[in-house]
Amino acid sequence: MRGVFFHVPVEKAVEPAGYECVTNRWWSVHPDKGLAFYAQLFGYGRSESPSPQCNSDESTARHLNERLRPGQGYEVKFFPVVFMSHASKELTRLRKTERESATT
Repeated sequence: MRGVFFHVPVEKAVEPAGYECVTNRWWSVHPDKGLAFYAQLFGYGRSESPSPQCNSDESTARHLNERLRPGQGYEVKFFPVVFMSHASKELTRLRKTERESATT
């Protein structure tokens, strides 16, 4: 199975939760969906944690955003802090949903 991009709404991503956070980064953000993350849900190379789609360098973040998500409406925005527990919970939810749909 290939990896998937998923999102956490901006309001939730910046809400303090847990201890793990990503600070001072330029993020790939969809205006309707929120901050972008990537993960391989199952199989060989399965992601143990979500991969934040961000970079400390603005120009690198813009370049990667254009290369990976061209014409999809994503923007690059700076966030001083993003709490990873929200993305981890979303990854767990996605895995559960995929497992359930595979068995039905």
